[in-house]
Amino acid sequence: MFTTEIKIKGKKATIRFGGYVQQLLYDDGIKLEDLEDTINENPFGILNKVIYYGIINGSKDWKGDGITLRDVFDYTDSIGLLSKEATDIISLYTDSITKGVPDEESKPAKASTKKKK
Repeated sequence: MFTTEIKIKGKKATIRFGGYVQQLLYDDGIKLEDLEDTINENPFGILNKVIYYGIINGSKDWKGDGITLRDVFDYTDSIGLLSKEATDIISLYTDSITKGVPDEESKPAKASTKKKK
């Protein structure tokens, strides 16, 4: 599972990445195929949302244990969005959406469907 813990607002929060995080992003109008462009256009907004949605997904009731998006912005402002701690979280998210996806070179060739004469 793609899970980690951070300390935010003086308490421990679990971040868990998975399908529900993708659903929350989709509900915000961010499709997976548009994610790279969205990150390039507004990295601070989207990366904080990814962390926030990971916290929601990691909470028992899917409500975030009282942590808000603003709390996440305060957290990343305090550690730096490009700090090792923040980039490790984003790397975990990236792993969650790419693990098991074959790259172009490792995809098997399609079998021929031509019938032999």
